[in-house]
Amino acid sequence: MTGEARSEGEWSGDVDLAMHARTLEGLKVGVCVWRLERADDPASLRLVIANAAACRFLGVAREAVLGRPIVEGFPGCLATPLPSVFTEIATRGGERHLGDVPYNDDIVAHGVFSIVAGALAPGLVLVEFTNVSEQHRLQTLHETNAELVHALEAQTEAASREAERSRALVAELDAKLALIAEQSAQLHARAAPILDVWPGVLAVPIIGEFHSERAAALASDLLHAVTTRRARAVILDVTAVATLDPASVEPLQRLVAALRLVGADGIITGIRPQLAQALVAHAYGVAVRTFRSLSEGLRACIAAQPGDGASSPP
Repeated sequence: MTGEARSEGEWSGDVDLAMHARTLEGLKVGVCVWRLERADDPASLRLVIANAAACRFLGVAREAVLGRPIVEGFPGCLATPLPSVFTEIATRGGERHLGDVPYNDDIVAHGVFSIVAGALAPGLVLVEFTNVSEQHRLQTLHETNAELVHALEAQTEAASREAERSRALVAELDAKLALIAEQSAQLHARAAPILDVWPGVLAVPIIGEFHSERAAALASDLLHAVTTRRARAVILDVTAVATLDPASVEPLQRLVAALRLVGADGIITGIRPQLAQALVAHAYGVAVRTFRSLSEGLRACIAAQPGDGASSPP
């Protein structure tokens, strides 16, 4: 090979291009025929046949590319392997399935083309192709949608597991709160039992903390007991109260005042001297009797009963 332009007859083997053009024109697949005018020179490829389907797939007018060198009709192709592949086939023969090839340049809009190239005659390459851009777009869309569906399913499953864990946690917390409430009620009942210690005398040993909320709860039960048991006196024994300070004085005095309203005398026993002074200082108009021990308070209640027949407590 000298690199000089060869005659059409030498390279094309006297192929009747016009006959081939007429034969290929009606095909639905795009067909282009390239002629290699200088051996081993991809830039010398010239388009000699382009059927209607090829022009439609490429989005070009036939007159804009037919008869032009490949670098003029398709300026972007030299940046791809296509011209070299076409040159090799034109020189050595054979057929190549190139698969789906993306392509675009200043003339051809971006697309994906499924390409098969084969030798038509020495120096001539027949290229069959279809525009599969839409299929690729749909496939990409399908894959994207599948990924989204998978991600949403994973998120939904994770949210379902989290919701189940939350429901289990709420149920566990509700059970614990119910148990705490039950134990608290039982503790309060045990901590402040209302005892019949003498006819007409009730005693309430208060155990643990004593505050306004507990005083209110105790008052409800105690006033009911005074009414139903016809008690004349109630001994509130605070010996076992954990902390009894001036802040506890008012709830005690209010409880004594409430007892007074239903006709019972309220007595506080087991109180320390300094708190006895606080009771006197904050009496709110209520006279409160206090004693050092439950037994002293009980003797005082018995002594105040009418009649002489009652025996003294031990």
